[in-house]
Amino acid sequence: MEIKAFFTAVIFAAVFSAQAADENAVLKQELSALPATLPAAQAAPVPVPVAATLVAPAPVQAAPAQAPIYIIEKQAPTYVEDSPIKESKADQLRKTREEVERQTEERIVEKLEADRVRSEQERAVKVMDAFEAKQSPAPAPLAPIPPQTVVEAPQAPLAIAPPPPVIEVKTEAPVLPQEEKIKDHTTVSADAGFISYPSADNVSAGFSGGVSIGRSFGKQLSMDLGFLYSNLDVESANRLPFWDPFRSVWVPSVTEVQQYNVGANLRYRLLEDTTFSPVLGGGLSYTIRNYQWDLIPYSPTVGDAPTSWAVDLGLTIGFDVKLSETFKVSADYRYMMNVAYDLESQYEHSRIFSGPLSQKELEEIGYQVFLVKGTFLF
Repeated sequence: MEIKAFFTAVIFAAVFSAQAADENAVLKQELSALPATLPAAQAAPVPVPVAATLVAPAPVQAAPAQAPIYIIEKQAPTYVEDSPIKESKADQLRKTREEVERQTEERIVEKLEADRVRSEQERAVKVMDAFEAKQSPAPAPLAPIPPQTVVEAPQAPLAIAPPPPVIEVKTEAPVLPQEEKIKDHTTVSADAGFISYPSADNVSAGFSGGVSIGRSFGKQLSMDLGFLYSNLDVESANRLPFWDPFRSVWVPSVTEVQQYNVGANLRYRLLEDTTFSPVLGGGLSYTIRNYQWDLIPYSPTVGDAPTSWAVDLGLTIGFDVKLSETFKVSADYRYMMNVAYDLESQYEHSRIFSGPLSQKELEEIGYQVFLVKGTFLF
């Protein structure tokens, strides 16, 4: 709208200027046609002012300035994390030493200040006594007076303020953290349980018992050397049963086996500072077996008493229950497998099969032992 008004005013001004130029030209022609006798004053052309009407352009209004627009963007907070500062043992000892030094210096300063207070009080008493003795006038000479008994009232002693009590602050040096020293123990154990051959159906389970002595290394590892005795019965695989006329039953031929294990066992507690802990381990055993034909009809000691030896390797699982610092109870399950063996003579096989080729010696068969142990720690 302002631009249109501006152009309109310019056009009007141009028109009025052209009209004024035309009027001036006409006026000049009329003046040139006048006679020359006119006075010079009159001959001179009289300028006629031409009023030119100009329309002022409308003021152009500037566009109002727009207010700035601020865009605020909200960003997610950023967290900077760092690992906590952990003081080393040297820093802890240094702080402890500085604390002890500070306490020692405070006690020394307290002693010095208390001694200064007592010295100042004593000096004040001496100075005041000397000043009073100097200020008192000397007595004038008096005429001799007959001696009289004069009773003097006791003079009250000069009151001296007692020194302030010295309060002694007893500070105990902080106890330095000490590392717990892990002590090794000597162990003595008594074992009791039973033995069985799960893969031999003609071998009955028997009693097992023994003792062991060892050493514990720290809180988890221990090793012991032990002796284990076991007794079990084996039904003969080749010898036919006999008829017992007193009981009217068929009685199989039975071999009594006495087994001796001497070996080393390693045990490891899975949990360190707990009363109850599972245990894993293993062992190596030298095994001796003695055989006796004890149920032959009418002959308790028929035949020889063969002996065998074997080397067995086994695994152990179980648990410990620590009842005190010097006693614990354990339960172990051991499964032993044969590594090597030797026989002194041919005797009954351990398992009953239809053919002799499928039979195995007792030494070849794996066996298991369940034991409950009571262990003393020294």
